[in-house]
Order: sequence, then C-alpha cells, then structure tokens
Amino acid sequence: MMGRRECNEVSDENVSRDSVSAPLGGSDTRAKIENFWYHYKWHSIVAIFLIVTLLICTLQTCRKDSYDVYVLYAGDRDISRLSEGGAVPEYNRVISALERVAADNDGDGEINVSFSDLLALSAEQIDEIQKDPEHELGYALLQQDAEALKERLLYSEYYLCLLSIEVYEEYKQIDGISLFVPLGDYIPEGSTAVLYSDSAILLSSLRFGSLPIMEGFADTVVCLRAKSAVAQHFNKKQNEINYSNCEAMLRAMLEY
Repeated sequence: MMGRRECNEVSDENVSRDSVSAPLGGSDTRAKIENFWYHYKWHSIVAIFLIVTLLICTLQTCRKDSYDVYVLYAGDRDISRLSEGGAVPEYNRVISALERVAADNDGDGEINVSFSDLLALSAEQIDEIQKDPEHELGYALLQQDAEALKERLLYSEYYLCLLSIEVYEEYKQIDGISLFVPLGDYIPEGSTAVLYSDSAILLSSLRFGSLPIMEGFADTVVCLRAKSAVAQHFNKKQNEINYSNCEAMLRAMLEY
C-alpha cells in the first residue's frame, strides 16, 4: 500500500510540474501569429497605415475651423504675423477689420474670416528691391505665392479679392475672358466708392478703407471674382454659398 501511494504521489507531482511548465496552446498560437505575419506582413502594414491616415484626417476635419467668408489679398504688402512689443500682429488686426463687415453665415455664433495674403510683386518692384543691398528678395516665397495666386483666382472659394493695381491689371483677363464681375450695380446711392475700372473699386475711396489698419493698403482695389465653369460643375452648391457670402461682405464694405 505504501509503495502504491508513493508511486501515486510521484506520478501526481510529475503531472503537476508538467501542467505548470507546459504552455497551454502557447506554441500553437505563436506559430499561427508568426505564420500570419509571414504571409500577410505587407498587407498588415498597409492596413495599419491607412487606418492611421484616416484617423488623422478625421481628427483634422473635426478640428477644422468653419469660415463664414473667404477674402484674398495679393500685392506688395508683406503682412506681418509677428507681435512686436506685445502688440497684436498686423495680420490679426486686418482680420479684425474684415470681421466688421462680415456676417455669421454658418450660424455658429462666431464670425470667422479666412484671409489669404499672398506677396505679388511687379517686375519694376522687384528691380527696385534688388537695387537695395540691405534687402534680400525671397524668390522661393514669390514663386510659391505666384502659383497659389493663380490657383486662388481660378478655382478657389476666395471670391472677394483685395488686389494691388499691378496684380489686377495682370489678371483682369485670362485668355480674353474677364476674371472679375462689373461692380456698378453693387454700389449703393450716396457711396463714396470710386471705380478704378468697371470691375474694380479703389479701397482708399471707401470709409472702410480709412480704418487705420486698412490705410496701409495703398493702390489696392476691391474685386469680385466671377464664378468659373469649374465652380459651376464641381461642388456647385457650396460655391454658390461662398459666392453669395462674398457678395454680402462686398455690400457691407461699400455701405460701411
């Protein structure tokens, strides 16, 4: 009896040790994972990349500001975004002025103006800068802004434009087609507005143009881009809304 019990105890001990040391299906699971990774490594990497990209884009879309109106400036004024001596940056002051004639078009309780400022110099202006050894001309920035300007004027939501006279003269027609609409019908009775041409109003002639921050826009005209054929076929509804919002801001600017 004692011998049998001892035998059983040894046997039980061996079973117990084997139970602790042996992985319960561990080797099999690990083998399956390694086999899956071997066959689907790049599929998995691409899938993870797409998921992360989609997540980032979704978060950016959720955080994207909702703008009530889009305003474009192109000219020789380099609008600073830097705060000097604790003062509000020039760029922010321009936006604050534009918000005076903008409306809460999306009804979110806030007025947000998207203001795109592009540096555009004429050949004469470039020559003058090059003559001054103390000023370095940023050719890369000029090229970048020149490309952005063409895109903005042809396809973008920036229908309301503040342009230097040089830029206006260069882009008022493309391939014989007028880029801007006539503004005579927008000018209210008693307005101080002075037409530079039938589709451009001198900013300096408007009361709005007399605001301190706007006085720095010398030789600038106010224009309204015509709706392009592209805008009429792609995202037509939103383009109609953007155009209407810019029309309303132009009228408010003229009536200021």
